[in-house]
Amino acid sequence: MLDKKTVFEGRRIVSISTATITWMETKLIYVAVVARGSPYVRILAFKHSENKLHHLYNINMCPTLPNPDNLETNPD
Repeated sequence: MLDKKTVFEGRRIVSISTATITWMETKLIYVAVVARGSPYVRILAFKHSENKLHHLYNINMCPTLPNPDNLETNPD
């Protein structure tokens, strides 16, 4: 990773998906990151010529659970 941004604290990355688009003579790269044991999908973006990640969105995939931050403690 180019930037030292903490995406998931102490969890293993399960999947990374990327998409690249051309925007005003540069390329924008969007990254979706999924970690094991986390209900969130993080969406990040960065320009091709820069070394800084920008956090755009968090998507909660389990919004109805009583404790979405610690999935291991939920009985269901």
